[in-house]
Amino acid sequence: MRSIGLCTGASTITLVDAEKNGKTIEVNGIHSYAHEGNPKQVVKDLLGQFDLRKVDSIAVTGRRFKEFLNLTNISEPLSIEYALKHINNDGKHYNAIISAGGETFIVYKLDDSGKIGKVFTGNKCASGTGEFFIQQTRRMDVSLDEAIRYAQNEEPHHVSGRCSVFCKSDCTHATNKGVPKGRVVAGLCQMMANKALELLKNIPKENIIIIGGTTRNKVMIDYLNREITNLIIPKEATYFEALGAALWAMENKTKPVDNLSEGEWVHSYPNKEWKGYQISKVYGRFASLRDLYRKWVQALGNDLKIQIFYNSDLGRPYSARGAKILREALDLSLIHISEPTRPLYI
Repeated sequence: MRSIGLCTGASTITLVDAEKNGKTIEVNGIHSYAHEGNPKQVVKDLLGQFDLRKVDSIAVTGRRFKEFLNLTNISEPLSIEYALKHINNDGKHYNAIISAGGETFIVYKLDDSGKIGKVFTGNKCASGTGEFFIQQTRRMDVSLDEAIRYAQNEEPHHVSGRCSVFCKSDCTHATNKGVPKGRVVAGLCQMMANKALELLKNIPKENIIIIGGTTRNKVMIDYLNREITNLIIPKEATYFEALGAALWAMENKTKPVDNLSEGEWVHSYPNKEWKGYQISKVYGRFASLRDLYRKWVQALGNDLKIQIFYNSDLGRPYSARGAKILREALDLSLIHISEPTRPLYI
């Protein structure tokens, strides 16, 4: 059985192509791309690389954009539980999983059975997240690799973690004063580590798994290792949720994927000389029936909105009542005059 798991993150779209043969599960491929504000196109391009007629099931997870996909979606905690069960063959007990991604840091506290018992999240401020770190290094005109290299073995310059505006101001002020970029980056890494540690304040700081794109940040990981005993970074860390979604899809019924395969236009009247095409969003990938129904309800009673719904969403012609001059209306206006002999419409 072959399945695909998608994780729609704040900054990247990750896809895992997995296959089960008997009791063996193999990952055929991992694809991850920054969507740069256009996640729909990235998902379309990713799925376009596959012959979906050979894929049995697809599931999507993530905190962003998943509701725009006409695919079976599951929560992040559920996908994480499936991925953890897959990699934890020895049945070891872990106290928590830190999800350190681009948008937010989350700590999932695990119970004795390896299930998620509680979820701890920080405030909604962007400071201390992977995406914020990328933004600040860009403002310093350094690449991610350069930033990490500069920050290693540097004394961290303190930056605020309370608010992204304050943190950005601290970074700008420091660089303007001539503080080395390595120290500023080290300060950012320390602040990010502290964000994660704050979420662990009620959990024993040992036997912790960390996942997410920021696991590539070696400086941040070094700070965490100083405070956490046995911090584990699995090799699946950067695609953990997508892997879990693919594993879940192997065991559960999902929406059919045939409608994502290559289709063929068939004319309703093939013998007619003039032919046209119509396509409804009902057949598309990114519009759910729930969304279309909501639009229809909102349009009721408004002829203009009804017309837009028919034309743009259903792909069908529509004319509001009274918008056309009908033959019957013209006939009512018909009068006869002696010259010329033909009737005129006025």
